[in-house]
Amino acid sequence: WKPCSPKFLGPEGDSLIQLKVRNRVDKEPSTLVNVVGAMPGRGPEAHQYVTLGNHRDAWVQGASDPHSGTAVLQGVAYLLGLAYQQ
Repeated sequence: WKPCSPKFLGPEGDSLIQLKVRNRVDKEPSTLVNVVGAMPGRGPEAHQYVTLGNHRDAWVQGASDPHSGTAVLQGVAYLLGLAYQQ
């Protein structure tokens, strides 16, 4: 492992940008559904399974914590689908 060069994240110089955001959050409980997919196995280990999952809830209002995992999982599912077709 090699550390990369240090990066500065934050305001720099006189070019500060201010952003005002209004976020409307529905506080009523709602129902989430699970998305499930299955690919039949092949070969001598076809009886074994690999399960992938991701949480979709967030601990605080407005948090985007689960969305990065959802995006990665969608990418993995897409690539597995391509590999399965070959």
